[in-house]
Amino acid sequence: MLFYFLTTILSVVGLSVSLQTGFFKDPIGTFLFTVLLAMGLSSFKQLVAQTNVLLIERRNQKKIKRIVARMHSSTRKRST
Repeated sequence: MLFYFLTTILSVVGLSVSLQTGFFKDPIGTFLFTVLLAMGLSSFKQLVAQTNVLLIERRNQKKIKRIVARMHSSTRKRST
């Protein structure tokens, strides 16, 4: 997740530098601008997906802990 975060930050910085300096008007600048834009959007999408998976896993772990605690706190004895 750290990789996607750093890649997103790097692409945003690169895009802002490219826009401020006017580098995107040159042919190689246009290529780099396009690559930075694609990289930024892709890494942001992956960052959101990874965060969603992390939140779902955390929620499931809390449910499991609650169920296990409820099972252990039960004082009913089972007849055999």
